[in-house]
Amino acid sequence: MSNFSYVIYCSKSKKAALVDPGSDGTSALRFIEDNRLKLIYIINTHRHGDHSSASGRIREDTGAKIITSHTDS
Repeated sequence: MSNFSYVIYCSKSKKAALVDPGSDGTSALRFIEDNRLKLIYIINTHRHGDHSSASGRIREDTGAKIITSHTDS
């Protein structure tokens, strides 16, 4: 399952958010590590597996908080 994922970050503070990590999230996590960013939030636009399956694993690995719509929680 593929999906468009986005990393949003502040170059000054190095804090980052990952939008829709998809079913794997490996390339986004690699980008975050390579750029020495601190993942603060995982933002799921909705709960389809191709958008959010990797969220739990990424949260466990990074301690980032998962944010989703109250209608999807």
